[in-house]
Amino acid sequence: MVKKVTILGSTGSIGQSSVRFLLQHKDEFEVVGLVGSTNWKLMIEQAQLLRPKYVALQDGPFAEQVRLVLAPLGIETMFSENAACDVASIKVDIVLAAISGFAGLKSTLKAIEAGSNIALANKEALVCAGDIFNKHAKAHNIKIIPVDSEHSAIFQIFDPQKIHQIDNIFLTCSGGPFRGFTEGQLKQVTLKQALNHPRWKMGPKITIDSATLMNKALEKIEAHYLFGLTSEQIKIIIHPESIIHGMLTYTDGSMLAQLSDTDMIIPISYALSWPDRKKTGYGSVNFEAVSSLNFAPADKVNFSSISMVDHVMKDIGRLGVVFNAANEVAVDAFLKEKIKFLDIYKIIEGALEKVESSKVETIEDVFAVDQETRRLILEKV
Repeated sequence: MVKKVTILGSTGSIGQSSVRFLLQHKDEFEVVGLVGSTNWKLMIEQAQLLRPKYVALQDGPFAEQVRLVLAPLGIETMFSENAACDVASIKVDIVLAAISGFAGLKSTLKAIEAGSNIALANKEALVCAGDIFNKHAKAHNIKIIPVDSEHSAIFQIFDPQKIHQIDNIFLTCSGGPFRGFTEGQLKQVTLKQALNHPRWKMGPKITIDSATLMNKALEKIEAHYLFGLTSEQIKIIIHPESIIHGMLTYTDGSMLAQLSDTDMIIPISYALSWPDRKKTGYGSVNFEAVSSLNFAPADKVNFSSISMVDHVMKDIGRLGVVFNAANEVAVDAFLKEKIKFLDIYKIIEGALEKVESSKVETIEDVFAVDQETRRLILEKV
């Protein structure tokens, strides 16, 4: 049976990998919608290859040019701030939610409300509004399937029927480009160094998150909402080879693990194909070429994001929003070379202390706390 799919964020790094996978299986998927930001040339290329019914981009001077190219192909184009939500509101079998950051929250919610299953690559959606997302998913009887390699790994070995027999899960981490660095060395870090990840090829924001280990902190919150586990049950462990992506231990001492290559097309393919599996062009791990697998505890002192998240998870509803918003603003400032690498941690810590407590029970509450956090930080930055 042909599966209908929409990609939110098709021109980003996850979206591009998804397009590669879909092109390998054009007879098994029907692409209904592609949503991008401003990369209109790449969007035209993707639309010509996949022939979706709808294409959505932010409005810009390129809009008419995109229409002229795609209209003869029978593709309807949309250009507005709400275009992503409009496309997401069209029910399909599965929506790949890969719009980066807080910006992807609204469209992902619209996809859930439409009754589409979600292949979730936007971790911020759960970090900022996990309870709201889970309630919507339950109300609309849809499945959320994680795309992050670590959460995909846990999803593949996790048996929700045996949750009370699960002791811990382990989210592995390569350690990023600064594994083993001292505080003195981190003070000297440049933007170019931070963008040079040793294992994964990703967009700039997630690459910086990997350098600060903030991605692991956010993933810990995401795992809490995906699997219903406590902060104490979710462990972060350094694994430089990035071959094991996730591990799970049962109360009897048994341990399960998921292993694969480091290309994101593998977890993407699983999420889009679930509950089936499709060929990706990758084989299994070649153990003859692997000399060793190494593990170490995460450095909570020099990479304080790992220690901060434990505090955040004590008041996760409100502080999750603050944590994410502060990080997005700080990373953007670092990418623009307005602040130093270690200033990212200082900005996040300051926000967690200064943003006043308030209840986060509705999506409007989420947006209010997010905006207040960004306002306070931008005044300083």
